[in-house]
Amino acid sequence: MPDPAQRPVHRIVARQEAHHRPAADADTVYDQYFRSGVSPRIQYKNPEFDKLVDEEQKTADPKKRLAILHQLGRILMEDVPFCPLYTLAEIYGVARNINWKARPDEKLLYADMRIR
Repeated sequence: MPDPAQRPVHRIVARQEAHHRPAADADTVYDQYFRSGVSPRIQYKNPEFDKLVDEEQKTADPKKRLAILHQLGRILMEDVPFCPLYTLAEIYGVARNINWKARPDEKLLYADMRIR
């Protein structure tokens, strides 16, 4: 397998987006890795967590969803079914003649960019 540092940047970005997909939806990781019986790698089981994931996925109100996602995060921090080793830093290159600021949700909205 080639050294990851030698891979082209576009392959690293595509791989990262395909696995952690923060711009898709916040519950993606919770649903794919921590719902009971879904991931054979983690084997985490918590009926309260499953119930909250179900409730969050049925909720359209962004404020209610955010509150439920916070509850889910607290449960994972208390149960500790995984050990976070690092946080992936997002790196962007922007030409000097472009006004643009990275968004916390990592979406690239070109309408937010302006040429000086």
